[in-house]
Amino acid sequence: MCILCHLFLINNRVSADSVVFHPDGNLGRPGGQISARYTSVTAERGAAVSDITQIKAGLIFPFAKTATLTGSYSLEHDDSLFHDFSILAKKYTADPTKAPINCNPDGKIGAPIISVGGSIRIADADPGQPIYQLSLSALMPVSANLTLGAGGKYYSESKPEHTDDFFGDINFYPSRYAGGREYENPDGVEGIPSFGLRGGGSKEGFFGQLAIIVPLQQTLSIGVVMRGEKLDFQTTTKATLGARINIYPGN
Repeated sequence: MCILCHLFLINNRVSADSVVFHPDGNLGRPGGQISARYTSVTAERGAAVSDITQIKAGLIFPFAKTATLTGSYSLEHDDSLFHDFSILAKKYTADPTKAPINCNPDGKIGAPIISVGGSIRIADADPGQPIYQLSLSALMPVSANLTLGAGGKYYSESKPEHTDDFFGDINFYPSRYAGGREYENPDGVEGIPSFGLRGGGSKEGFFGQLAIIVPLQQTLSIGVVMRGEKLDFQTTTKATLGARINIYPGN
């Protein structure tokens, strides 16, 4: 998070009076995300095992036309309190703000977007044994309405709840941007829901996830996330329902 603040202070690429819309917000100006989720964990025959709750806040900063940094903190309550700190760098292989008519909300059609991230997870019950996670993923906008992607994660310590060692993404945007209004809301066309599907697995199990997000205005989007997981360990099932708010004050 300190890196993001530092970049914000030294950034002089965009003047205070200019407005450059970008797939991650207004170029040179930070946006944010707030989310919460509830997970019900059940074992064989539907017996309840535990409930998990999480709240999360993040900052997204498109500091250059082809590069964005994000950082977040989440607090999760399970059998202990867990603190997650994460950072992610995103690289656009083509300038998404140049001739943006050939784009969808993820970026320029035919130009991959590469993301590299890392996180640390600390349990209050055992702060001396953090778990580190590295991630690598890529998205490819293939049309004004569709993006495909894939990625993977590496954990420093394998846990039964890690079902996302590899995954695939499908993002669908029912309506394309009108000419001259590209990225006014980075999540899509105002009032039209966008859909994100993700599925994958690991040796521990598999998962599927659906995210629906609705841009309400240039500066605000709201969304819901539904996720199901099946763990081989004790035939455990997890069902998650979450909500999020994306804020783009620079827009």
